[in-house]
Amino acid sequence: MKGAKNKKHIITTQTEHKCVLDSCRFLEQEGFDVTYLPVMNATGMVDMEELESSMRDDTLLVSVMAVNNEIGTRQPVEEIGALCRSKKILFHTDGKLRLLIVRIVLFDEANHGCVYINLILTFTSTITKTQLHKCLVNSQSMLMK
Repeated sequence: MKGAKNKKHIITTQTEHKCVLDSCRFLEQEGFDVTYLPVMNATGMVDMEELESSMRDDTLLVSVMAVNNEIGTRQPVEEIGALCRSKKILFHTDGKLRLLIVRIVLFDEANHGCVYINLILTFTSTITKTQLHKCLVNSQSMLMK
């Protein structure tokens, strides 16, 4: 990144994953200035206005986890990314816990009811139609036993 050598400011949240917080503390010892943003009490969300007002000319990086692993808050990563892009600031997010949950409803004729299966996929993985079909067939065969 052009001019990154002079940028020594990082923004993260107080609720970030421990490995990010530990990395930020290490970088502080190396001369970086780190802003630890609080999150809103009721929702655990980053306040976008506070994030923007914390950005400076020397801000190199913003790091915000996509989904909080303890309370499940989903941060507006698309909005944060767009803000960072507009200000030419690098954006890091750990999207591992950002999930796509697909609810599959199978009708069980023998018991005259529906069976619900939640199929959980991470956005970082890819699943083909064939893999999804196999999952559905296997789930259905397990129900028929």
